[in-house]
Amino acid sequence: MTDKEARQTLKFLDTLSQRHVAQLLDQPVIVSAHEQKGEFFSGSEFPTTVVDDNGDKKVGFRFAGTKLEVTPFIKSKEKILLELKAEVSKVAPELSMGDVPGFKVRRINTGLTIKPGSTVTIVADNHDGKELIFLLQPTLVKIQDVDVEKLKPSLR
Repeated sequence: MTDKEARQTLKFLDTLSQRHVAQLLDQPVIVSAHEQKGEFFSGSEFPTTVVDDNGDKKVGFRFAGTKLEVTPFIKSKEKILLELKAEVSKVAPELSMGDVPGFKVRRINTGLTIKPGSTVTIVADNHDGKELIFLLQPTLVKIQDVDVEKLKPSLR
């Protein structure tokens, strides 16, 4: 997606939001270094029963919500290989067994090569008939130049 197309997409999403058809949930800035995973989570953790190596039951936690992991591999000033993992999950009572909650999960694990400043769009169904749209715009910066405010999306 070109920057022009990304701006058009954001304008379209703003229109949907103004008409109460869509809702902007968050605009996170994920800062990551070469070969270091950056993560975004939005959701809840639910208690569940787990069995340890000794066969003893313990309380564990399972995440439900939206998760995005990005690992950049900087190939040159003009090329970034991105490993992307996106997951949308929710508790599904109809899949539960006793006190162990069931979950509906959709995930993608992919990689792509892009130019710095390009925009990547990922669309996912969130199990409620609504779609989640992730817009990513990787940028190369020197460590001493990092200013999170400047990294926030500037496509509007």
